[in-house]
Amino acid sequence: MPSNRVFFSFAKSDIDAAFQAASPKIQYRGLKLLQSLDHPKHGKLLIVIPRACGKAHDRNRIRRQLRAIFYEHQLYQNKTVWILLVRKDALALDFATLTQFLTKACGRGSENGSRVPPKVAPG
Repeated sequence: MPSNRVFFSFAKSDIDAAFQAASPKIQYRGLKLLQSLDHPKHGKLLIVIPRACGKAHDRNRIRRQLRAIFYEHQLYQNKTVWILLVRKDALALDFATLTQFLTKACGRGSENGSRVPPKVAPG
């Protein structure tokens, strides 16, 4: 298994190509997932969080959580480049909700292009 770094590092040209080929996949409470090019070796996740979303420690926290979910659930096995746009509303989501969103959207059975948000337990 490749190291954790290769799933989240991009060259500038890779980012440009990914955004040009991106198509909307699913969005939910401040999270918008775009599906882009297929990667020949493994899936990758590009997380975009604007500075206007909040303080650096809040942006870093959600970025760390999303990376951990992508790696621990082995979502890189789906050989796709994913672009996740994070807005301020998403900073309030808990880890379980983020896990449910990302695993449902990037999981192996996610090729249907559904825009239905994941079911979230009340509370």
